[in-house]
Amino acid sequence: MKLTINHSEILDIASSLINEKFTGTEFVANGADHIVSKIKTESGRNLIVKVGPNANTDGYVLKKLEGLDIKVPRFLGEARLSQKGVAYPLVVMTCFSGSLLKDIPAEERPLYIKEIIKEFYKIRSVKSPGKAGYVLEVASGKDYEWKEFLMRNLKGENSEFDWNKVFNFKNVNRKLLEKRIAQGKEKVILLPDNIELSLLHTDINGANIFVRDFHLEGIIDWSDAKFGDPLFDLARFRMNIRNRMDNKTLRAYFEALNLSDAELEREKTYYLLNVLDYINWYVEYGWDDMVSVQMNLLNEISD
Repeated sequence: MKLTINHSEILDIASSLINEKFTGTEFVANGADHIVSKIKTESGRNLIVKVGPNANTDGYVLKKLEGLDIKVPRFLGEARLSQKGVAYPLVVMTCFSGSLLKDIPAEERPLYIKEIIKEFYKIRSVKSPGKAGYVLEVASGKDYEWKEFLMRNLKGENSEFDWNKVFNFKNVNRKLLEKRIAQGKEKVILLPDNIELSLLHTDINGANIFVRDFHLEGIIDWSDAKFGDPLFDLARFRMNIRNRMDNKTLRAYFEALNLSDAELEREKTYYLLNVLDYINWYVEYGWDDMVSVQMNLLNEISD
């Protein structure tokens, strides 16, 4: 259900957090579960205010990355805002001023790939304080072995994965999906047990990457962050390149990686798991066209 919080409430809380009034505001996004606004302060600063059930994950990650040479927004403050008896986190952060990767000309996108991948290798320095899982749950002591965490999704043990609902969605080839889920389970079992777990973004796409003057400016939207194998993030990026960019960008992706044969096999496993994950999410939100796109990607994967 989309949030319908009064925008003036958001601005009042955000203004009190930074002790400064706003002279202008615009919606950047009003998605299924988050409201994101761009605001301008009296001093001329452009800031971002994000409200939603997982906005506190953004706050946790941005604080975790403070002081590190990693290009993310700077955390400025956090509060809670109530809607119909439910309290939602509200986070204020700095704003990037460049262009989103998805909005720049297709022929320029390959020029950014190497730097983007290099940035995600830097994020590996933030190690998991426990095992695998959603960052706030891991931080509070609720975690899983990495293979167990992945398998929970494939088995539908994670409440956010209702495969029976997905199987019956109008754009889904049930036979193919069942086959790929079984394939995913087989591949997860074969993953090594000694993978070093670190911070994952888990939604790397052109709408979450800012660039400027042929350089990476910053990576936004950490609401879905988890702790796990960093190769999982790279495979998510490849999935996005495959369905939203071009073959030249995809070649740049593989050229930028410095993976062993074993790591490449893991990346392939995670690519399959990402495609499966996003079929589930697009069914959940009723995005018919994207379900069809993901099913086409699933069909391309070899047995």
